Amino acid sequence: MFRALVGYGIAAFAVLQIIEPVMHGLHWPDAVLSYVVIALALGFPVVVALAWIFDVSGAGIERTVPVASGSLRGARLALLLVGIGVLAAAPGTVWYFVSSRPRQARTDVYQGRGRPSIAVLPLANISPQASDEYFAEGMTEQLISTLSQISGLRVIARTSVARYKGATVDAAEIGRHLQVGWLLEGSVRKDGDRLRITVQLIDVKGQEHLWSEDYDRQVKDVFAIQSDVARRVAQALRVRLGSAASPPPTANTEALDAYLRGAYFLGESQRGHNEEAAYDSAIAMFRRATELDPGFAPAYSKLARAYTYKFFVLDPDKRWEEAAFVAAEKALALDGNLAEAHFARGNLAWTLSQHFPHERAIREQRAALVLNPSFVEAHESLGGIYLHIGLFEQALAELDAAMLLDPSNDFARPRIARIHAYQGKYEQALEEFRGARGWERETALVLGHMGRGEEALALLDTTLAETAPQGRSLRADLESSRAVILAALGRRGEAEKSIGWAMLGQGTSHFHHAEYEIASTYALLGDHEQALKWLDQTAEDGLPCYPLFEGDPNLQKLRGDPRFTAFLQKQKQQWEVFRSSNLVATP
Repeated sequence: MFRALVGYGIAAFAVLQIIEPVMHGLHWPDAVLSYVVIALALGFPVVVALAWIFDVSGAGIERTVPVASGSLRGARLALLLVGIGVLAAAPGTVWYFVSSRPRQARTDVYQGRGRPSIAVLPLANISPQASDEYFAEGMTEQLISTLSQISGLRVIARTSVARYKGATVDAAEIGRHLQVGWLLEGSVRKDGDRLRITVQLIDVKGQEHLWSEDYDRQVKDVFAIQSDVARRVAQALRVRLGSAASPPPTANTEALDAYLRGAYFLGESQRGHNEEAAYDSAIAMFRRATELDPGFAPAYSKLARAYTYKFFVLDPDKRWEEAAFVAAEKALALDGNLAEAHFARGNLAWTLSQHFPHERAIREQRAALVLNPSFVEAHESLGGIYLHIGLFEQALAELDAAMLLDPSNDFARPRIARIHAYQGKYEQALEEFRGARGWERETALVLGHMGRGEEALALLDTTLAETAPQGRSLRADLESSRAVILAALGRRGEAEKSIGWAMLGQGTSHFHHAEYEIASTYALLGDHEQALKWLDQTAEDGLPCYPLFEGDPNLQKLRGDPRFTAFLQKQKQQWEVFRSSNLVATP
């Protein structure tokens, strides 16, 4: 019996040593190891029983000679043997499923939703020429982009890692701040057409280097280098890399250089430099890259993204919108698997001029996230669309994902606050809006709901005085909110005057927020006809937010009106279609 138990122990140990590398090599889930441990534990009492019943001798396997009468036999003997086996197997099984769990739980803190998490720190430029800084910045951006395409990996956004450029900060501190388990850092030395790129992967928890590599190549090998780094990271973190490596998107080194310069200028815009000048420089570089290589699909994709931002944020001239459409379509014609092109096309679709096709915009953003699960801006845009159509749970999930990928995110946080305000969680929303520049009107509306109308009015008046030259869209938003507060305070004449100012924003893309506040103002004033007219317009122009309409106290005076009941029923039906469709499925 002793020999059988020793033999089983050796065999079990060998199985465990073999199964783990096989699992990772074939990308089997971690649960497989658990099943193997269970099977070995269950097998132990069976071996004990068989070893008791049979003996192994030189003559072969023989049944054990029965012992004297009066001893245990039959069912009682079997139960005893199984009990012995279970007790013997219990310590190892308990250790695996209980004692080993805390370590896994601690690891999950750094993995984020079960996925290994990594931050690519800005690569140091150690080139002889300081002017080659753009190359190191461009390489950092490319590595982030390449790693972000690995579905099993969470990659922190560039905006959150930029603060560590040139900083001497302990890896553990960076890991805690960014909630990541691994860091990728390194340096770039460019000398003519020769490159030396050094990268190393650091385990934050263990404070150890998992691997490092020096790449001595030519500039034209940039894409091969980033592909190899992605492969090595995937192997080290035991995640599936995905589809086979594709050929380099360009063999033209001048086009590549222009592309990396464009990526550098995009980064400059995010680091607080002159935003419009940075975007104009980026557009010029991406256009040059496409002129040098008309088949350079990622350059068209970046160009589409830059044009889209310029149109939405910097200059609402229709020519930028048209240029963005052309660049996005060209990029996808060359390569349908470009996340940035789907992202740009989704944003361009979701405008007043396109009648806010929510379903089409959602499909484009989800397509972008399938290709790049760590694409922060796509999570943000998808969350924004879900917010507008009243799918608050899905909106919060997308905005939370954006916050996880970009802890310094200033887009998602106030929109999370807006959702909480729409849900009537005014205390929570007010705290979340605190310090959010550009969200004074929403803060004022929350204060109004909390009975602090005079404070809200003072905030709006101060903001109007400070932002007077900044365009009719902002003026419309502020004046429409001011009208709501004035109506709630019983100051009808002033409220109607603010509505007049707000009307100047008609025709701007997101005027639907002002339209809703105008409707709310008329509801508070008791003018049902005008309130219902503006509610219809709000829903038609891109804000069909049934949960908001159903629960907003500002619409209370409308609730006995059959026309408002019919409006709510129509919006609820549309909302239920949105909620039950595959638009809310996780990609």
